[in-house]
Parts: sequence; structure tokens; C-alpha cells
Amino acid sequence: MVIGAGFSRAVHSEFPVLADLPGRVASRLQPASSTAVLVEELNRSQRGYGGNLTENGDIEAGSTVDFEAWLSRIAEDQPHLSSWENLERRALYAQAAIAIRDVLLSTERRAFESRTVERWPYELMRVLDARRATVITMNYDQVIERLATQTLWVDGEDSTAPMTPRGRMVTANDLLEGLPPPGFDRLVMRYQSLPEGVVLSRLKQARTLRLLKLHGSVSWFAAPADPTGMTLAHWDPEEAGVDDEALRRRHLPGREPFLVPPSTRKSLYLENPVIREVWYRAREALTAAKSVTVVGYSLPATDTVFGGMIADTLANSDTPVTVVNPEPEPVVAQLKRLGVKGARIDPKSGEHAVKEWAQHEVDHQANLMAVQLQRWASSADCKSDKPFVGVMWAPPTVPSTVFAQNYLRQVRSPAEHTGQELVLELRPETQISIDDHWPIGDLGVQIGTASRLVVEISGRRIPIIDWNHRDHVNHKQPGSVCLYPATVPADWEHLSNGQFS
Repeated sequence: MVIGAGFSRAVHSEFPVLADLPGRVASRLQPASSTAVLVEELNRSQRGYGGNLTENGDIEAGSTVDFEAWLSRIAEDQPHLSSWENLERRALYAQAAIAIRDVLLSTERRAFESRTVERWPYELMRVLDARRATVITMNYDQVIERLATQTLWVDGEDSTAPMTPRGRMVTANDLLEGLPPPGFDRLVMRYQSLPEGVVLSRLKQARTLRLLKLHGSVSWFAAPADPTGMTLAHWDPEEAGVDDEALRRRHLPGREPFLVPPSTRKSLYLENPVIREVWYRAREALTAAKSVTVVGYSLPATDTVFGGMIADTLANSDTPVTVVNPEPEPVVAQLKRLGVKGARIDPKSGEHAVKEWAQHEVDHQANLMAVQLQRWASSADCKSDKPFVGVMWAPPTVPSTVFAQNYLRQVRSPAEHTGQELVLELRPETQISIDDHWPIGDLGVQIGTASRLVVEISGRRIPIIDWNHRDHVNHKQPGSVCLYPATVPADWEHLSNGQFS
């Protein structure tokens, strides 16, 4: 999946798209004598005038500056400028990087602290986690990190592995797969007093969705002009527990925001070994992908580096490409120019295209889970098995007001078959004792023609989107089947108060 600023805007209207940034950034800049004209370009854009000219040579009203091209002009040395002019432009870029970070961080705080983000972005994270999807983004913001670390947890897929992480929330380091490494690891701080084996279990990276940020991030910092990549690290104030710049500077001294300008092939930023590895992983992911979805990304012609990677990986393949955008036609046209066959491109348009696509993905994942469970439960190995079947709707660390295991509810039997939905009957929340284990083979029969399994949470039917089966450790007792619904943090609050239907 490839996402752009349009995805963040769909998550919350507070997030800026590219056209919104010039004015917000310009007001935070203090240009030198040779760069004042460059800042004025951004100010004119904010006032509704850009760099385009009419036939009479006047500035054209209503046009905006190409902010990506503007960033590249000041980030890289230009051959027609003197050394001191290029240095002043690079200084302006350092200011712009700080300004972009300030704008995006303040936006993130307003959006997420207001608790006005809808359900669908969180549910989408649950789906991407279940699929172990790769998310490639040019965005500098932390929308994916904030969504994922608030709604995904590590349950441990293999009960026989002593170092499997479990019982904790997913971290940004899990998403990034340690690239770049964390400048502050809250897991180390939290578990440093525990026995070594337990600490290693907590610190092992979780298997979840993978996030590749090709243009850096507001949470990435590096020493200026570091060609080795050794000083590049990510810093998340949410993981540190405080939004404290002094603390960040103690852990990452002498480092500045690391944002890659988007359009030039000659960027020194792209020579950074860490960034080169991130791009290489993105190439591998696109090459191996069974399908690619471009969500809210305009695929600008100015980003020649990413456009080249699209041409190298998708132009001669049969991989289907879905374009999700309120106005997908320009993106479709650019994909065709890059060599992607038009017959393989499926556009999804409309004002709420991103939200509608995300909801469709949740439904599709629920359908896949129903088919998988039916096949597995109907197999010869399972017909006589009577494992513990339960629904886990929240991370084990969420406190419960009922009893210690309230986050996991035993499935007694199918309670209702309504249309294409099979509603599961769960053990009452006040019942501590466990019922006799239910023959899993019955599930294969009961699913029948149902397209999905659901549980009721606070009056809302939530689909099951993931599951796993574990044999008992000593193989003398039945194993367990755990079903995971597409719950979000808002659901957990209801459930911890015993409001589970």
C-alpha cells in the first residue's frame, strides 16, 4: 500500500495536504538576504498568487507554488549560485524542516487529543496488521504510527517460542523494523528491572504491519551532513512519555529533523545508507506484491525518484493497482505514463473514497477469515478436537473491573444466524468458571453460508478479522482458538466497564 497526504486528510480534516503547507511554513522562517525572495514565493502562494505567469508576464492569480520543487531548490546546491548563497539556502531548508515538523506535530496533537478520529482508520490498522501488510509512504507525519500504536498489540503467535513478545502494545520501532533505530526505547526503560529472558521477550520486535517512510519523518533526527547514517534515529515523544525537547536533545544530541526533499535524484539525503535500505525494501515489496493500492497520493511528476521505482517494479508486471482518491484521474494518467497498463488500474473515486475503501477492506478481511475458519474447522484433524475457543477484543494490559481475564471471553456456540452474519454466543462477563470446551468441528458446520463471524460490543456488531490456533504446550490438553474482532480503543473503554453484549 502506498499512501500520501490525502490519506492523512481523510483520517482527520486537520491534516494539511501539500497545498496547505507553504503559508504555514513561511510564517515560521527567518530568511537571510539572498533567500528572502524564496520565502516571498511562499507568502505569495498563501495570498493566492504563485510563480506562474500570464501571457503578459504578470503573476497569475489563484496558482500556488510547487512546494516540493521549492524544497528541492533550497536543499541542494545549485551550480549557478555562489558557495555562500548555497549555504544560506541550506540554512533555509534546515529552518523549513523544523517548521514542517512543528506544523505536523501540532496538527497531530489537535487531531488525536480531540478524540474526533473516526473508527475506520483504527479498524484499517487492525486489517493491515492481520495481513502483515507493507505501507510505503512519502508523508512526513506520524499518522500511521499514532493509529497503529494506539490500537495494535502483541499477543504472541507461537506459544512454544520462549522469546515471542506478548502482552504489550505495538511500538513505532516494531512498525519501522528498527530502521532507523530508536533514540529512546520505552520498552528498555519499562523492563530493565525484569529477568533477562523476560526482557528479551518484551524487546523482540513484533510481527505486524511494516512501515517504510521513504522521505524521512518528523520523528527522525540526524547530525547535519552525516554521510554514514550512523546518527540517524527516530524519536517519538509519545514513547518517551513526555513531549520534552530538552529530553530529546539529551538522547539525540546535536541532531536535527531529517526530512528528504522529494524531487531530485542528486539528493545527498538519498545517499544515506539507512534511507537507501528503506528504499531497497520498498522496491522489494512492490516487486513481490500481489496487489498495490495507492491511497491519497498524487504521484507528482516532480518526484522522479519514486516515479522511477514505480516504472521499474510495476511497468512490466501483471500486478493490479488500485487508486483510491477523490479525483483519481491524474494519478491514473501518471501511472500510465510510467508504463503501468491501464487495464490493470482500478480507480476508486468520490468525496469519501478513502473511508469507503477502508470499510470495504474490513468487510473483505472478515469474509476471508470466515472462509479460512470454515475450511480449518471442517478438516479431519479438527472434527474431534475440543479446544478453548475465545474472542480477544483488547490488549491484555487493559485493566478490567470484572476479573483478570475479562479481555478474553469464551465462545459457547453460535447464538444467531442473521443473513450473512453468524453471531457468536459468549460466556457471560460475570462468569469466571470456564464451560466445557466446544467441539471446533461444529464451527465448520455452523458457519455454513455465512460470509462473516461477528460479536456484539455495546450494541455494535463487530466482525472477526483475524484468528490463530495454538496447540497446548504439553500436548496433553486441548489447544485454543483465538478470534480477534476489528475493535478500536473506544470499544476497550466500554468493555473494561463490563458493557459487552
